Amino acid sequence: MLCILSFFVFAILGIFSASHRELAKKAWYCLVKKIQFKPCDINFNEELKGKMLGKLVFTHPRLGGFLYKWADVLSIIFVILSVWSLLAVVRSSVYLLAYDTCDPYSEEGCSLAGDSCTINVASLSFVESIRTGTTLDWMTLRVTTFGDAITRVPNRFKNWDPQAFLPANPSYYLPYEASKPTALEIIDPSCKFCAELFKNIKESQAYERHNITYIAYPIPSGEGQRFPHSLLIARYLEAVKQYPLPNANTPADWQLLERVFADQEQFNFVYDAVQAENILRQFLTDMGYDGDAIEIITKAAYGDRVAQAIAEHSRIVEEQIETIKIPTILIGGRRFDRLIDTDKLRSL
Repeated sequence: MLCILSFFVFAILGIFSASHRELAKKAWYCLVKKIQFKPCDINFNEELKGKMLGKLVFTHPRLGGFLYKWADVLSIIFVILSVWSLLAVVRSSVYLLAYDTCDPYSEEGCSLAGDSCTINVASLSFVESIRTGTTLDWMTLRVTTFGDAITRVPNRFKNWDPQAFLPANPSYYLPYEASKPTALEIIDPSCKFCAELFKNIKESQAYERHNITYIAYPIPSGEGQRFPHSLLIARYLEAVKQYPLPNANTPADWQLLERVFADQEQFNFVYDAVQAENILRQFLTDMGYDGDAIEIITKAAYGDRVAQAIAEHSRIVEEQIETIKIPTILIGGRRFDRLIDTDKLRSL
């Protein structure tokens, strides 16, 4: 085991110092013999111990003697930790490529991750287990997630066509123009990064160069949603699509979404269910709907047509786009699973 440790150490030191390259070659030769179940050169082992611990024996005899005696055991520990660290780096790198985060189980667990509201992997697996009637233990969930991440890596390099993922009733910020490419956002109305992305899209005037549309996807959590009123807001957005405001420059659902974003903290932390719905109805009044129209929209929000639309959106997000981070935006042939700034949007 000492030859394995020495190979790691001297191979790295040999990059910077020619004096260690000869030892690295000897360590490699020893490592090959070990792999072939042949004994390593005893003199080489002693040479390594002397090289690595020689000075320490004279300056700190007790510590040097201890390390000399237990060098093989310490080598085993070092190699185990090195292999474990290497595997952790590989795993995190795969996650970063696949999910744009090195820890898909926690949005705060990776400093390299972009700003986003993570869809908890365990929550999605819980939903899937309910559908299939199966259960997943912790280890199976981890292995399944890593295997899934490997299959997703090629997705980072393919061309993403938003047209392939449009729902049955897309709503565009500006009237659709066939000459413009389409851009598709996956958003949760209660996610603060979705609100920031909406602001960046307006500031960059990306809607002038693209047909901007969205899918409202309330992030699941256990048997409910991550944010208290996401599903309610999504229902009203879909209902408003069915009853648009006549002669509106901006579609009514986009107007409603913009008002929700502006009042997002109140929806997330202050309003209860009754207050949230009353505020949504007040927004509709402010937008120009009369009382009868608001009652029709409210009834539609809890109807089968809206429920089917939201179910379709969930299917597109979970089974086709397969995102675990919100917002996800498909724009310019690329996919971003995070908030992107105005400069980036201007370049797309």
